Amino acid sequence: MSIPPVASPHMLRPFDPRQLGLWADPSELIVYAVMGNRYAGPTVLVHTPTLMRRLTELSKTVKTAVFLDEPFPTRTTLERVDQMLDQYSARELDALAGYVGATEALKRIHVDEVLSGVDRSTVISVASPLIISREKLKQALETNSVLPTWSCPFLLVAHAGGKAAVFEETFESSRR
Repeated sequence: MSIPPVASPHMLRPFDPRQLGLWADPSELIVYAVMGNRYAGPTVLVHTPTLMRRLTELSKTVKTAVFLDEPFPTRTTLERVDQMLDQYSARELDALAGYVGATEALKRIHVDEVLSGVDRSTVISVASPLIISREKLKQALETNSVLPTWSCPFLLVAHAGGKAAVFEETFESSRR
């Protein structure tokens, strides 16, 4: 993996899980606050050159990366991350993301003609937090011949064939 010289280490602020009070093993997890205000709707976009540099700087023991769209995560976000990490492990995933449902009216169109409405309950956008396998993310970055300057780690892994899913509240409540 070649690292472009324009990488800015300040666009991904690293946190040790202990700093945030997470239950995860600090030797196997890194948390990044995504800086730079680059979004595609609710989807968090990461500066790809910075991501590549950060991955090469990590200890070999780090197996999972968490991406948050808050410079200093709130307690609510951190509780969600703990729940998501449990689900990520239980479902044996390569990537797990939060999501938000569509709120705008959606229509299926052809040229200038509206063909039909779309049921909004079936449409979501990937959102923070993102839980990502370091190995699958590294593979996705290495095998992608054209990388955009800004990318979503979850979508990189999903497009590379990784096992990706969205966080399921019902899954959590059924385990209690």
